[in-house]
Amino acid sequence: LVSIESTIVPGTCRKVYNEILNRKGFLVHVPHRYWEGDPVNYGVRQTRVIGGINDASLEKGVHFYGRVLDIPLHMVSEIEVAELCKIAENAYRYVQIAFAEELKMICKALKLDFEEVREACNTKWNIEILEARKGIGGHCLPKDVRYFIHLKPDLAIISRAATKVDEIYRKRIVKGSL
Repeated sequence: LVSIESTIVPGTCRKVYNEILNRKGFLVHVPHRYWEGDPVNYGVRQTRVIGGINDASLEKGVHFYGRVLDIPLHMVSEIEVAELCKIAENAYRYVQIAFAEELKMICKALKLDFEEVREACNTKWNIEILEARKGIGGHCLPKDVRYFIHLKPDLAIISRAATKVDEIYRKRIVKGSL
């Protein structure tokens, strides 16, 4: 059983299976989910998505991850669904953070307290504006939003705008104007 846990663009697993494994063996994609800020709740044993190159691969992967490692799984019908979900999750998170950054810059321009505006907005049941810290960093989010944009550049308006907002936000932090 070959398991790919890295974030990859859709179609990568099929290429690996066809060109490297010569259509032999079993292949699953189980995108890694982990948050070092809370490894107890968001560590290795959180629900993970699993997709198989075929039904036999999915069965072996479910046995290994679900039964041997005792990791809760969400099975998907196509391996490309598993490949895309990790990119989509991180691009979504990137956009959420960029929105918070943009709101913080708007608050600064209007001389309003960002935290007070954020707290007020978050009283609505379906709103959760994130904190705006020092820009969108780390390894995964910036890389994955670029993957997301690359998949369909003509449709990536929001993602491209989010990268621009983060760029402006970071420059203002460096200048000390935030």
